[in-house]
Amino acid sequence: MSKHSQQPIQVQEMLPQSEILDPAASAELALQNLDRADIREQHGRIATAALYAGSLVGGAALWVSGKSSSLRFEQAMPYLEPAQRAVNDVQGALEVTGAVSLALSAGVILGAKVGASLNPHIHSIDRWSSREMSEDRLQPRRSPFKRALEATFAGRVPVMASIGAGLAVFASSISGEVSNGPERPIEKAMSTLVPGESMVTNYAGAMPMVESSVSRGLADRILSIATAEKIRAGILDENLGQMVKSGQTLSDLSLGVSTPENSPTSFAVGSSCNSIPIMIDRTAGVDVGQMVELNGINARVVGEIDGISATNRVGIVMDQEAMATCLKKDPESSVHSIVLDTSPEKTQQILDAANQDNEVSTVITKQHYLANSKEFWDSNVKPITSVLALFAGLFASAVSGSRMHESLVRHRREWAAKLGRGIGEGTIRATESLRVLKDGVLASVIGGSAAMFATPVVVNSLESGFQASVGLKELMVGSSVAIGGSLLGALKSLIHPKKIIRTEESLRS
Repeated sequence: MSKHSQQPIQVQEMLPQSEILDPAASAELALQNLDRADIREQHGRIATAALYAGSLVGGAALWVSGKSSSLRFEQAMPYLEPAQRAVNDVQGALEVTGAVSLALSAGVILGAKVGASLNPHIHSIDRWSSREMSEDRLQPRRSPFKRALEATFAGRVPVMASIGAGLAVFASSISGEVSNGPERPIEKAMSTLVPGESMVTNYAGAMPMVESSVSRGLADRILSIATAEKIRAGILDENLGQMVKSGQTLSDLSLGVSTPENSPTSFAVGSSCNSIPIMIDRTAGVDVGQMVELNGINARVVGEIDGISATNRVGIVMDQEAMATCLKKDPESSVHSIVLDTSPEKTQQILDAANQDNEVSTVITKQHYLANSKEFWDSNVKPITSVLALFAGLFASAVSGSRMHESLVRHRREWAAKLGRGIGEGTIRATESLRVLKDGVLASVIGGSAAMFATPVVVNSLESGFQASVGLKELMVGSSVAIGGSLLGALKSLIHPKKIIRTEESLRS
């Protein structure tokens, strides 16, 4: 007998005698192991029940004692300006990524549709990516809507990816309004009420949300010199106050401007403050002729105006004399700024000639003034909304990764059969990647459309002066989340799909 034929006998002889059991002993050992497993499971259930019971009792005790509201996790962190700037730059990066990914995805899907009519392999990839592979085996009846989805996309509505895209568009829209909304009143004032590109302010960092004080004497001298040189100029004053209409209290941004005598908002020096004539933003819902209170002073609405309300601030326009006399209670009070319709260099010359008392003041451009405002609001709220957009991307990525893994597991019998016939991993990657792209494009459309409707209808009605809107940039942020986030999430499962499919095990099952 050969050496190899003796090897099984030698191995059998080397087995310990304790491991050679008769059937009865084996059955008894299996019962003992089963009893131990039952005991461990019962102990686990008891421990879990005790944990839940303790949690309920502890929660009830905290609630009854009134200490539940003070139980919270708090951690103060130092302000990191580089981190804030990086987060604020995320939206711009997502806009570019979304535009590129949407264009490339549409091109790939179109190429697959065209190539399917020319190449059998591409035809198979396109067909497999357009429906659940198990449906080929089950052959269920498909509705017209289902057949339309299979012909154009992946044969399904990607609900979770659509939610992620919608949340990203929603957050991006709010971020844009928070950053740009406060600029509207000033742009409106400078373009129609007080035209001009140069401003005289107290200091270079002046903006609507901070104080700027130019004395009335200096303002009058600047206006006098500008008028003599036939340069259009006017006062742009402001007051951040409180408006009461029909018992409802709202914050307001009142703009005081130089008005001609024939204007309905004209206010003569020495007039009574019992009924200040004002114009109010149309979004405030106050009719012409209605009375409101501004900082406790009665005001009468003589007209409506568009585009001067900002975040939580109802826009109001009045004569600067009325603002000084009635709201500031001093006809000679300082003003916020003087706007001149000339170059900054010429404005500086006028300021030098008018500034007889060497008052601290400076010349800035309208763009600089608006940039100050934008930087303030970017630092105030935009980091939060940018983080929300990032979280939406992480959400879409996590959902896509989980869904891709589940898809490969669910279809592993079909993929195993195809692998057994010689189909390579590259075909699996191409099919499932194309499926993700089809879902991502459809999710961009569904999520973006939903956010386009929901954002202005829901958000703008919750805060006065808020005018969030959805444009192409916001939609591209949603596409970046739906397509780019989904691809990143699916990447892990597509690197080695055979490890998930397990061809031999799947074919035996």
